[in-house]
Amino acid sequence: PPKLEKIPSIGAYSRFNLEKVVALKPDLVLATTHGNPKDQVLHLRELKVPVVVVDTESFAQIEESIRIVGQAMGAAKEGQQLAERFKAGLANIRAKAAKELAGGRKPRVLLQVGDEPLIVVGKQSFLNEAIQAVGGENLYGDAGSHYPRPATEDAVHRNPDVIIVLALGKDLKPFNEMAGRWAQFPGMKAVKSKQVRVLQGDSILRPTLRHLEGLSLLQKAIHGKK
Repeated sequence: PPKLEKIPSIGAYSRFNLEKVVALKPDLVLATTHGNPKDQVLHLRELKVPVVVVDTESFAQIEESIRIVGQAMGAAKEGQQLAERFKAGLANIRAKAAKELAGGRKPRVLLQVGDEPLIVVGKQSFLNEAIQAVGGENLYGDAGSHYPRPATEDAVHRNPDVIIVLALGKDLKPFNEMAGRWAQFPGMKAVKSKQVRVLQGDSILRPTLRHLEGLSLLQKAIHGKK
């Protein structure tokens, strides 16, 4: 959100600046198990900084995390309402996907989040559930990790119907270049049928109520609708 651009950064979520967090004297710190380093979170608690840690690796955990955050902020009722909105939104997305497929074959989707090396979405990420919810089949849904790094040759061999490159930030140039590299494999289904797309991924990568907005965009990207 634009308002956040004016707020000082405390660094990357994968290794935040501990001193900056402490200097801000927060009433509450929200952290995630998959993303924020455990040692830094424990250090904050040792320094008597109030920390609430949530899991967001599945839709069920995202829903529960909304309730937990609401309760931690003294807004349990609002948290419950938001969690119910998230649950209802997912039901609507799934119903729409079922209607669109109407017994047809689910497109096999490669959801790409990195390049050189290739990084894709695996079974343990909530994005695997996202693909399924919008009527797709994750090309790497059999990979046990969150974000596996397969050889490009393996992805070519698996031959996805659709390739979606998730872009972060406002500059899409590097992500368009990422998507363009698949053109060197003209025999792939996704390339042959021009089903290689770049999707602005900020909303879909947020495991909050905003994820519903991302699911709608992902659904349109996978099924080729504007």
